[in-house]
Amino acid sequence: AGDFHTEIRLTADWKEGQLDRLAVSNDDLQILASAVSDKLSSDSSSGTSSFPLAGLFVDDDDAVLARVCIAEVGCLHEMREVVFGSQNLHVTTRGAPQTESDEIKLRFDMTHFAEMYEDALCSLEELT
Repeated sequence: AGDFHTEIRLTADWKEGQLDRLAVSNDDLQILASAVSDKLSSDSSSGTSSFPLAGLFVDDDDAVLARVCIAEVGCLHEMREVVFGSQNLHVTTRGAPQTESDEIKLRFDMTHFAEMYEDALCSLEELT
């Protein structure tokens, strides 16, 4: 099967200005991307990510979208187990110069994930 890209939506209780700083800070986005990637791989049954992170974006609805690659239905099911079995994801970013670091407590948007999962399941052709 060809690679299929989809997005996982992550939300948080953002502090004032935190999301705006994140949107313009490549360093903080990279820290966040590494943490999300680590979470996806460390919680997978194989211990290695079968759905690599292709990108991380701040959207207009106060959330972060993690774009992931899914090669087959088995990977999609593995991602489902990671997302449904996951606790909050804590990430500490650098923060703006001369300010304290920010801790971000992210959580998977389960409604968005369920909708994405159903669409992806129908889009993937091979079952293995």
